[in-house]
Amino acid sequence: MNHKLFRIVCGIAALLLPASLPAAEQRVLHGHVPAVLPQLQTTGRLPATRRLDLSIGLGLRDRDGLHNLFEQIYDPASTNFHRFLTPEEFTERFAPTEQDFEIATNFARTNGLALIRAYPNRVVFDVSGAVSDIEKAFHLRLHSYRLKWTPKFGQ
Repeated sequence: MNHKLFRIVCGIAALLLPASLPAAEQRVLHGHVPAVLPQLQTTGRLPATRRLDLSIGLGLRDRDGLHNLFEQIYDPASTNFHRFLTPEEFTERFAPTEQDFEIATNFARTNGLALIRAYPNRVVFDVSGAVSDIEKAFHLRLHSYRLKWTPKFGQ
């Protein structure tokens, strides 16, 4: 799997994992593995000491409110027509709370992942860690795969 695709897969997996839930409340997620994976041949597990960079995304608050705001911003009859939010307004209304962001970054740190960058909107943060730490933190196994096809982007 190429590096960019691998980062996307890891990012999606991290987004879907309930990092702040106690172990008793965690559950197996179905349907988040790329459809192409069964068609690929594994070349084995990634070495436990290999370091990877991940982008971890957190869910937004008030998704319905954000959807409604989008509709209003693009509706010429709305009083909010073309009244776009500043990055700070978006963060205040829709981004994870500071407390939720702190819980997620602390989860990463306590599981051996180094915080590389935290973005001001609290929606995404970047970490780096050994494969063994990533596998343990997210209860998964990372493998490498031989591509049988060449992805065509933009088509």
